[in-house]
Amino acid sequence: MNRNHEPWDSGRSGLGLTALVVDDDEGTRLLLRSVVEQLGYHVVEAVDGKEALAAFVKNAPQLIVMDVLMPRMDGFQCCQAIRAEPAGSDVPVVLVTGVDDNPSIERAYQVGATDFVRKPINWIILRHRIAFITRANTAFQDLKRSEARLVQAQRLAKLAAWEWHLHRREFEVSQELADLLSLQLRQARLGEDEFWSTVPETMRERLAPTLIDALRDQRGFSVDFRLIRDKRERIIHAEGEFVSFAGGVPEAMHCIMQDVTDQYLAQEEIFRLSHYDWLTGLPNQSLFTEQLRVALLRGKRQGTDIGIIYLGLGRIKAVREAMGPAFADRVVREAALVIQDSLKSMKIGDSARVEIARYGAIEFTIFVDQIECPDPAGSALPFIAQRLLDDLSEPLKVDLHTVPVACSIGIVCAKGGQGEAETLLKYAHVAMNAARAKGERAYEFHSTEIQRQVMERFSLESQLLAAVRQNALSVHFQPQIDIASGTIRGFEALARWQHVDLGMIPPDRFIPIAEESGLILELGEQILVKALTEAKTWPASEDCPILLSVNVSAHQLWSRQFVQLVQRALETSGVTPTSLVLELTESVLIKNLESTLRILHSLKDLGVRLSLDDFGTGFSSMSYFRDLPMDELKIDRSFVKALEPGTRELAIVRSVISLGHNLDLNIVAEGVETEYQLKVLASQGCDSAQGYLISQPMPAAAVGPYVREFEGSAGSSLFG
Repeated sequence: MNRNHEPWDSGRSGLGLTALVVDDDEGTRLLLRSVVEQLGYHVVEAVDGKEALAAFVKNAPQLIVMDVLMPRMDGFQCCQAIRAEPAGSDVPVVLVTGVDDNPSIERAYQVGATDFVRKPINWIILRHRIAFITRANTAFQDLKRSEARLVQAQRLAKLAAWEWHLHRREFEVSQELADLLSLQLRQARLGEDEFWSTVPETMRERLAPTLIDALRDQRGFSVDFRLIRDKRERIIHAEGEFVSFAGGVPEAMHCIMQDVTDQYLAQEEIFRLSHYDWLTGLPNQSLFTEQLRVALLRGKRQGTDIGIIYLGLGRIKAVREAMGPAFADRVVREAALVIQDSLKSMKIGDSARVEIARYGAIEFTIFVDQIECPDPAGSALPFIAQRLLDDLSEPLKVDLHTVPVACSIGIVCAKGGQGEAETLLKYAHVAMNAARAKGERAYEFHSTEIQRQVMERFSLESQLLAAVRQNALSVHFQPQIDIASGTIRGFEALARWQHVDLGMIPPDRFIPIAEESGLILELGEQILVKALTEAKTWPASEDCPILLSVNVSAHQLWSRQFVQLVQRALETSGVTPTSLVLELTESVLIKNLESTLRILHSLKDLGVRLSLDDFGTGFSSMSYFRDLPMDELKIDRSFVKALEPGTRELAIVRSVISLGHNLDLNIVAEGVETEYQLKVLASQGCDSAQGYLISQPMPAAAVGPYVREFEGSAGSSLFG
C-alpha cells in the first residue's frame, strides 16, 4: 500500500458511527475493519500514528482500534496525542499489542488507552470486547450529560428524582422514580416514615445510613445499591446534594436515581475478559500473578510458606498437527478440568488455599497458600505434584477420541512468603523444563544448580551467536581409511569452537544449542563452505579423490534453500560434487519422508553422495530404508565400542554390514579405538573405518602433512 496516500474512506454507511482502524500491516487492518464494521461502524483507516492523528482530527471517530508497534509514531504516542485533542478525552481507544509485559500494560493505561488486546488476536473476543466498550462508553457519556443537566432535569423533567424536605420531614418523589423502583404511589409527597416503609428494603438498608451521614456532615452523597425488579437484579445509582438557606442552613436535599445495570455488566465483562482465560475460565497470567503477590504479602505477615507449581502439558503440539487447533483447544480445556478436579479431591490441609491459572498456551500455574514447607521434599508439594502427574496420565476423552497427554511439573517453595512473584514463577518454569528434560510424567524442585545450568546455557547461547556471526568457529577433520587397501578414503568435517575463556567447547555441548536457537542454519552453512574450501587444497589424484563428509541437521535439510546452498558452495569451491558426502541421521530422514525423499533426490541430481549416519540408534525400518537413495551406511560408535570377544554386538555389526552390502552401500564404522575392533571389522568385510585408533580430528593445516605421512608409513604400520 502506498504510504503517502490519504486515509482510505469507503463512504458513509449512514449509521452515524465512525471508527478509526490503525495498523501498518494491511492484512491485520483488513481483519480489524471487518470486525468493527460488523458492529455498525463506518471505518476510516490509517497506516501509522501520524496519519491516525490527522484522520482523528478530520473525522472525529467514536472508536479507535490501533496497533502499538508502528513506524513514524507508535500507538502509545498517538494515543497520548489524541487525548490531548479537545475531542479526544473520552473516545474509546483500544490498543492492539504483541508485547505482554507489565511495563507495557502500565504505559498503555498511562497514555489513556481504554483497553488493550494481545496478539495473536482472538477475533470473537475482540468483537465482544469492542461491543462492551462501546456500550460502556455510551452509558458513560449519558451519565456525564445527566450530571451536567442535573438541575435542569430536576426542574423540568423530574427524571427519577426525589427531594427530601428537611423541615417538613417529607419526601417528594417523581413518577419516574416510582417507575424505576416499581412503587405503588397514590401521591407524590410522603412523610419520612411512609417513604421509608414504601421503598424496597435493600434500598432502605443502603440509603438510610448514607443520608444520615450526609445530613450530619452537611455534604452530598453518591451510592449504589441492588434491588430486584421484574425478577431481575438491578444496580441503582443514587446521588444527591443539599440546598441551603442563607447562612448555610440546609433546607432540602435534591436527589436523582439511575439504573446503571448495563454499565456494571459491561465493566464486569471487560474485567472478566481482561483477567480470565477465554478457553478454560481460569484466572489468566496477570490475575494469577497479582493473586500470588497478595499471598506472598500475607505469608510475610504471618510467617507462612507458599508452594508454587508450574505444570506444562506434553503432546499438545502433536495433537494440534494431527487434529487441528480447535480440537487441541478442547484437549487443553479437558486437561484443565482434570487438574481442577484433582486439586479439589486432595486433602492438603484445613487452612491451605489453592489457586490455579492458565499461564500459557499449554501451561498452568498453581500456588498453595498456608502450607508447611520446612523442607520442600518433605512437604505436601511432592504429593500434589505426583497426584497431578497420575491423574493426567489417564487418556482424556475428547469428542469421540481418546487422547493421551502427559505433563511435567516444576516446584518452588517460598519460605515465609519471601521472594517476588515473577521471580518465583520464573524459577518454577525453569524447574518444569528440567523435569521435562528427564522425560514425561516427572516433577523437579528448583535448585541453585538448575538455575546455574540455565544461566550458563543462556550465556553460552549468546556467546555462540556472537561467534557464529563473527564466523569464528573452525573446522577439524577426522580421517576415514579404506580397510582393505590401508589408504585414506576421506575426512569427516567437524565443527570446533575455541572459546576465549572456556577453551575448546565440545560439539555435543554447543550443537544442541545451535539446533534449538536456529543458529544451526548459519553455522551449518559456514562449516560446509569452510570444509569445501579446505578440501580443494588436499593432495589427491583425480582418479581417486579424497572424500569430504559433512553432517547435515534436520533444520538444514528442510530449509527451502538447502539444495541451492550446496550447489552454490560446490561451484564456489570448485570441489567435484562426487567428492562430497552429506551425512544424515535416521531421525532426520523418517520424519516427513515424502518431502525428504524429494530433497534427497535433488541432492543426488547434483552428484553428491549421501550417508546414513548413526545407523541402528533410531527406529530403523526397512519399509522406508529401501527407498532412500543412500550411498553409504555408518555403523554407530556404540556398537563398535562394544566389539569385544563374546559380545552380542558382533552379530549386530555382521548383520549391518551384510545388509549394507546387499543394498550396494559402502560401510563405514566410526569410533574405532582398538586394534581388536579394527581386525574384527576387517574380518567381517567392513569397507571403511574412522576413530581415535586412526587419528583424532585435526585442524585444517594438518591434513596435507598427515596425508603424505600416512601414505608413506602410517597406513602400513596400522595394518601390519
